[in-house]
Amino acid sequence: IRLSLVGSEMCIRDRYEAGRPVRLDAATLSCLGEDDLEGKLREGMFVSAGLPAAVERALGVGGSAFTAHPHVDPNTERLVAWSWRSLVADRAVETTFYEWDRDWREPSAPTSFVLAACEAAPHDFAVTESSYVLIQNRLKVDPAPYVLGAKGAGECLVSQPELPVVVHVVPRPSRGGDGSSVGDAANDEKKKRPRRAVSAAGPRASYEIHVAFAHDGATLATASANYLVRLFAVDDDGAATHVADLRRHEGIVYGVAFSADGSTLASGSVDGTCLLYTSPSPRD
Repeated sequence: IRLSLVGSEMCIRDRYEAGRPVRLDAATLSCLGEDDLEGKLREGMFVSAGLPAAVERALGVGGSAFTAHPHVDPNTERLVAWSWRSLVADRAVETTFYEWDRDWREPSAPTSFVLAACEAAPHDFAVTESSYVLIQNRLKVDPAPYVLGAKGAGECLVSQPELPVVVHVVPRPSRGGDGSSVGDAANDEKKKRPRRAVSAAGPRASYEIHVAFAHDGATLATASANYLVRLFAVDDDGAATHVADLRRHEGIVYGVAFSADGSTLASGSVDGTCLLYTSPSPRD
């Protein structure tokens, strides 16, 4: 369950990680009903067949799901989160990223990105000073049992371990609108050649659960279902290359996090241990 304070109220994400936020009274914790974040989240099941909006509303589809894993950017103190919906005709997932400051204002317009050849939305994401990072597990969706009520949504996922996971690096707007600060020569040069999203193949036989980024923007760590902490090196163009695995846990790794200075990486596992790694850069 995830909470975020909004004035005198708070939003709570439902535990299924594929629904809409629920607004609570911050003093009494009484439920005030579902919240669409000021019209940002579309109503209906989070699938779209590409039909006209009015038709999909009548059918109860075309809606948006909201992440259960928002992050706070330590550089700007912005709350960063994303919504998604499945584009079933294209076998793709449309994602939209949002940012809010401490006064619940949006300093920039939302950023949208479509994950091609993706049937199941990523579980988590990471935020760097200039990018949003998504790890796409290779899964197919068999919707028939879910539509017929025979299985839950999670039971309809079919793993494809023979295919590599995909790392998506999406440019993030900032004060300069392109991932850099305002008023310097480097920023002016970047405006002449705007950054584009980069998608790169990662390791096979892997299932990534949670994601963490060192604040230097050069090291990406993921928590994997195959007991591994995986390290990726990220270059200046945003491309991520898998470079190392840390094999220390004896169970599924559910979480990873970097210290504020990036010198220490922590990982937690169902084996009951939390491990610390010093100098976790893949270049070391």
